[in-house]
Amino acid sequence: MNKNNTIRIDKFLWAMRLCKTRKIAYHACNKRKIKINNITSKASKIIKIDDSIEYNKNYYDDRDIKPQENIYLKLTIMPFGQIASTPNLKK
Repeated sequence: MNKNNTIRIDKFLWAMRLCKTRKIAYHACNKRKIKINNITSKASKIIKIDDSIEYNKNYYDDRDIKPQENIYLKLTIMPFGQIASTPNLKK
């Protein structure tokens, strides 16, 4: 993210490795597979902290291979460095 804590959605999907390339992320946005705060978005949509992203990865990334199952991701953008707490596992 830049100094304003914003980034384009296609860059974010690629940087988080949810898509192999930015081109695939761009096409996912154009095929209406991405929603930001429950609104379908374009690849140029700017996201910021506390935005909710929904990604329906039910299209083929490799063009020849159809997906075996639907993959649905829901993410919330958090500030960098903020870590969700994990349970203390002791044996």
